[in-house]
Amino acid sequence: MALDAEERLRDFDIRTDLTERVLPPIASADADYMEPYIQASFDEGGDAECPAIEEAIYDSAQGIVCLSWGAADLWCIVAPTLALGLAADGALMKIQLSEFSIPAPKPRQESAWERLKRKFS
Repeated sequence: MALDAEERLRDFDIRTDLTERVLPPIASADADYMEPYIQASFDEGGDAECPAIEEAIYDSAQGIVCLSWGAADLWCIVAPTLALGLAADGALMKIQLSEFSIPAPKPRQESAWERLKRKFS
């Protein structure tokens, strides 16, 4: 997580492997609308670290991804495609994104060496 000079979120990187599983979308009736406030310790470069993700799930059929650090007691809708799951004490426990897709990898072009091997095999 990185902030700009005015302490606004400018970058958020999450590196994890996603597990494919069916996820229920968060219905707006089941959540409150809010503007999040994230409290974290930042280094001199404006970067913060968070605990390791316990579970990272992707539902490709519905286009939903959920990153989890534990159980959520309350869901808050931040934007039409972003919901945050909070613990009872307000700690961030889940981030759920909808309309999310992972593009299929582009086919790798055959190298000249591979073409020569195929030609003379």
